[in-house]
Amino acid sequence: MRSGTAHGSTNKVELKSDGAKLFTALPRVPEVIISLPTKARRGAAVKLNIKVNIKGKYPFHITIVKPDGRIAKALVSNIFAPANHTVPFAFNDQAGTWKVIIKDVITGKTTTKNIRIK
Repeated sequence: MRSGTAHGSTNKVELKSDGAKLFTALPRVPEVIISLPTKARRGAAVKLNIKVNIKGKYPFHITIVKPDGRIAKALVSNIFAPANHTVPFAFNDQAGTWKVIIKDVITGKTTTKNIRIK
């Protein structure tokens, strides 16, 4: 799971004695649908909507990157989809293009969305 390696549709996995491994079995390859506005004003509470085609709670890690490239540590979070997550921008946040990085915790795949804060 941590390596992000997919073993496909199988009932056998080769194990090596090089440490602990964590595996997950999914009924299908996850399809993730993410919606986020492309722009917002400072002080806005922006809605990030994440849906996935797997039943139950599905884990994601959200990282928000400021226009200057630094991570907005106060906005980093772990959530379970399906989710309507709120990203609260402050009135004194930097104007510019912010990156919202959504990482699928199980597969390791990431999706980046940009939002322009005015």
